[in-house]
Amino acid sequence: MTKIAVCDERQNDETGYIKKLLTKLEEKADEDWGITYFVSGEKVLETSKQSGCFDVYILGADTDEVSGVQIAREVRDDPVHPKVIMLSNVKDHAFDAYQAHVTRYLLKPLDEAEFAEALDVAIKGNKYYRDNRTFKIKTGSGLRRIEFRDLLYVESLSRVMVAHTVKGERVESVCLRRAFEKEAEELALSGAFLQPHKSYIVNMDYIDSLKTTELVLTTGEHLRISKNRHGYVKKTFAEYLEKRNA
Repeated sequence: MTKIAVCDERQNDETGYIKKLLTKLEEKADEDWGITYFVSGEKVLETSKQSGCFDVYILGADTDEVSGVQIAREVRDDPVHPKVIMLSNVKDHAFDAYQAHVTRYLLKPLDEAEFAEALDVAIKGNKYYRDNRTFKIKTGSGLRRIEFRDLLYVESLSRVMVAHTVKGERVESVCLRRAFEKEAEELALSGAFLQPHKSYIVNMDYIDSLKTTELVLTTGEHLRISKNRHGYVKKTFAEYLEKRNA
């Protein structure tokens, strides 16, 4: 399911038109959409922080208090890698919008074909990210796929691999036939994870801070850093943050 947030508080008539377009387009979509409509930018940010970011944001650039551009800046570095479509009556906000990495900047009144194309690009871009960043783990009940954004860290425990998710779930594999490093190789090669210890590989999006002998996750968990890996961990995490925030 693609989660879509819509907020264009200054244009009630236009918002009604957007609802009609989205209803029409969803009928032709190959997956369900979870669409939430908001009346203020503040509420969009509040919900995104409490319940997790949406996959696609459709935002008015001219909204009061918290503008669409501000929201785009706030959510652009989220692990979900959301796409943003900006709507405006004028071209004035276009530069700031693209600086915030929006996918499309559309002028009102909206053109149906242009809006449909922008939404298609946004959904496919986000879905490509989701589909190509999925970790597969073979469990006793079959193959389990976990999106990178939902994966906190993976650990090796006595020839068994355990995946810990952001929601607190613990997914255990069958007995490993290969070394842990080989089983988790796709994570290491993704550029989103690092291995601070031979028994752990961690999603860098959820590292809160680094200490001399351990790293602290955003969940409050502490994971050990091997003495001979501290330099690698510090360098890799710094480079990741620089690239992510570029």
